[in-house]
Amino acid sequence: MIVETKDKYVYIANGHLEIVLSCLGAAVVEIKYDNDLLTLTPVNYDDLNREDIYYGKTIGPIANRVKDGLIKIENKEYLLPLNEPGVSNHSGKSGLSNQLFDVQISDKVTFVYKDHIFDSDVTYKVIYSFPKDNEIRIDYEVTTTNKAVLSITNHTFFTLSEDNVDNLYLKMSAEKYIESDKDTLVPLSVKPIIDCLDFNKEKLITKDIDVPYLMNHRTKGYDHCFLLSENKVELNSSKYGLVITSNYPCVHIYSDNYPDGVKNKNSVQQIRRAVAIEPEDNLLEKTLINKDEIYQRYVLYSFKKKLC
Repeated sequence: MIVETKDKYVYIANGHLEIVLSCLGAAVVEIKYDNDLLTLTPVNYDDLNREDIYYGKTIGPIANRVKDGLIKIENKEYLLPLNEPGVSNHSGKSGLSNQLFDVQISDKVTFVYKDHIFDSDVTYKVIYSFPKDNEIRIDYEVTTTNKAVLSITNHTFFTLSEDNVDNLYLKMSAEKYIESDKDTLVPLSVKPIIDCLDFNKEKLITKDIDVPYLMNHRTKGYDHCFLLSENKVELNSSKYGLVITSNYPCVHIYSDNYPDGVKNKNSVQQIRRAVAIEPEDNLLEKTLINKDEIYQRYVLYSFKKKLC
């Protein structure tokens, strides 16, 4: 493994993979496999400085949407910054995606950030390691000095060398999903899987993406959290395969439905350029971490180049 640092970026070459990480948001900026770009990546890395851009960033302390930004811990209320009408999405401007982490480099790359939230001193560690020459593993380790609510993930958009989602196939075992409010996208309740959200058998992401259920919703595509029966998600293109395993109970699938004005290296489109696959804690069961307890999660990305 070869590691170089420049400014706030870490450049890694390991077997088939070339990876760029950023101290801003402890982020995955770019992944290449045999020089093919597998992630949605801005032409200008400075676009990552925007507060509303989540490409490859660490999301937390609370991922996804919280109504009124309100978090309750033992009858005490805390407010996260609002960045959508009546909603805190990905913890708003003070979220981890907008924070500059310190970096430590050994045989791993460890990003560290310390914060004070929920009346607690919180230390976040985001640890990147490379078990094989086709794998990237992310470990999250968070400690607190008081009780805290946490839900942390990574927001990488995957293209698998495509320039949009039209030729991407998704598969995952999920019999239930979390329905969200059609206007605010705040999670509401667990529902049985319906046809357009059913990826138990491999299916083109675009096969059902325009059905009325999705088009009559603010999502205008996929922006849904699934309760996994098996902690594995598979994404395939004609040239590459990706298997994502984790110890999270859920995964959020987002088909890049909302234009952001960012010019990207591998797509001229403004929507449906890639798919974000975000392993998550259950959005309806906020994960409470006690004093001196360690919040530990991991995500493993395993890539495979197909024979052509």
